[in-house]
Amino acid sequence: MDNFIWVILLIVVFSSMAAAKEVIPKVGVYITQEDILQARELAKTKPFAKAEKNRILAVADRWVNVEDDYIRSIIPKPGSIFSYGIAGCPEHNQSWSNFGGADICSLDRPLVLRCPGGHEIDFDNPDSKFYDSGNGVYIDGRRFFFRGVWNAYVVNTFTGWGSEDGVLHYLAYAYALTGEDRYAQKAAVIFDALAHLSPTTKGPRDFHPNDDAIAGRLHFLTSIVHRSKVHFVRSFDLLYNNLAMHSKSFYSEKTIAENVAEGLLLDYMFVEFDLRDGKLSTLHNHESDELRAMLATGIVLGIPEYITWGLQGATYFFENTIDKDGLYYEGSPSYANFTQRVFSDIAELAYNYDPNNYDLEGLPEKVNFYDHPKLREFFFSLRDKYDIAGHYPSFGNASTDTRKIQIASRDLGRDEFLYLDQ
Repeated sequence: MDNFIWVILLIVVFSSMAAAKEVIPKVGVYITQEDILQARELAKTKPFAKAEKNRILAVADRWVNVEDDYIRSIIPKPGSIFSYGIAGCPEHNQSWSNFGGADICSLDRPLVLRCPGGHEIDFDNPDSKFYDSGNGVYIDGRRFFFRGVWNAYVVNTFTGWGSEDGVLHYLAYAYALTGEDRYAQKAAVIFDALAHLSPTTKGPRDFHPNDDAIAGRLHFLTSIVHRSKVHFVRSFDLLYNNLAMHSKSFYSEKTIAENVAEGLLLDYMFVEFDLRDGKLSTLHNHESDELRAMLATGIVLGIPEYITWGLQGATYFFENTIDKDGLYYEGSPSYANFTQRVFSDIAELAYNYDPNNYDLEGLPEKVNFYDHPKLREFFFSLRDKYDIAGHYPSFGNASTDTRKIQIASRDLGRDEFLYLDQ
C-alpha cells in the first residue's frame, strides 16, 4: 500500500513538472505574459492556432539540436561583406533571387552557389575563375560578390529580412509557446554570434562603389536595419529572463544579453537619421522605421530618452503625414500600406508601454495612440478611400494595378483584422 501511494505521488509530481514552464518577457514590448498564456490556450483549442504552433516548432526543431560550434562556424567572420546578388550570374547574364534564395545557396552545399542557369560557382576554390576571397571578384569588368551572397544567405537564414522569418525568431516563439529551455539556449547562441558580427559590417555592397561606405549592417540596407531591429527586440524581450541570456558571451566577458543589447539593439541607431531630442528631417517611411526601432529599443532596455523621443516623434508623424481624411501623403499606395504597418506597430508599442515596469526617473506618461483621430481614420478607412472598383489608383511611383476582379465585394485584409483586434 505504501509503495502504491509513493507511485501516485511520483505521478502527480512529474505531471506537474511536465506542465509548460511559465515564460515572462522582460517588459512585454510586443508580447505580454498574458498574450503567451492566451496563445498556449488557443493552440490547444483552435485548429488555426495549433497549425501555427506546429509550423513554428517544425522550424525550431530542425535547429534546436544542431551543435553550437557548427552554428558559430557558419556565421560569417567579423568584417565580412554582404550582397543581394544583384549582379547575378557572369556566365548566363541571368538575374538572381536576393540573398541566394531559390536554391542558389543551400547549407547542404557549403560555399557553392548554384546558378539557375545550370552551373555551380565554386567561389571558395582558389583555382576557380569565380574565386572570391571576400571582397568580390571582377569578371569581364563587372564585380560579383559571390561570398557576399553566401554570407547574406547564412545570416538571412537566422534573422529573416526585416521580418520574423528567421530561425532565431522561431526559436524565441517556440520557447514562449512551450517554456522549454532548449529553445532559449539555442536562440541565445545565435543571438550572441550575430551581435558579435553585426557592428563590424557595413551593409550590402551592391549599391555602393565605395568600399568604405556604410550602408547598413549585415545584409540589411540602411533603414532595413531598423526594420529588423524591432524583431530582435521582440525576441530579446521573450528570451531575456531565461538563464541562457545571462551566461557569458562566447566572444567577450559580457553576458549574451549585454552583447545583444550593444551589438544589435543600440548599434547603428542614429547613423541614418539623428532622432535625438525628437528631431525629424524627412517624415518618410525610412525615418518612421528608425523611430519605431528607437521606441522599441528604449522600451525593452529602459532608456527614458528613447521612449520620450519615440512618443513625441510619433505624434509629429501622425499630425504631419496623415491628412484630415486619413490619407497618407507619401508617394504611392504601397508606401501608405507599408507605413500603416509601421504606425500600427508604434501604436502597439505605446499601448503596451507601462512606466510602472521601471524603477527609473524621467519616463514619459503612457499614451494610447489608438485614440488619435487621424490614426484611426488611416487604419480603418484608407483601403475603402483608395478603392476604385476593387483596384488601387496608380499614382506616384505605383505600378499599374492589372489584377482581374472576379468577385463583387472584397474580404477584410490581414492588416484590417489586426487593426480591429487592436
